[in-house]
Amino acid sequence: DYVSSATAVVSGSSTILEAFESSFHQDLNADGVSGIPAASVTVVEAAGSTKLDQIGSYYFLDAVSGGTGPSVKYAGTPFAASTQV
Repeated sequence: DYVSSATAVVSGSSTILEAFESSFHQDLNADGVSGIPAASVTVVEAAGSTKLDQIGSYYFLDAVSGGTGPSVKYAGTPFAASTQV
């Protein structure tokens, strides 16, 4: 039975889709990498055992020791960086 959606409709190059690849243990967008390529991760801040990573225009709370944590959301929608002020 369908209960809910983990994300809205996204493109194959979406960082949200890439973040889910490690959960499913599959390369969902056929880019040859299961998960987010390490080169595309920017650490914004690290404190204690948690860090805030920016991947593309999305933000994730990840463990400093590795792995992908939950995405930062606002009103249930993944928060994306914007140039608008």
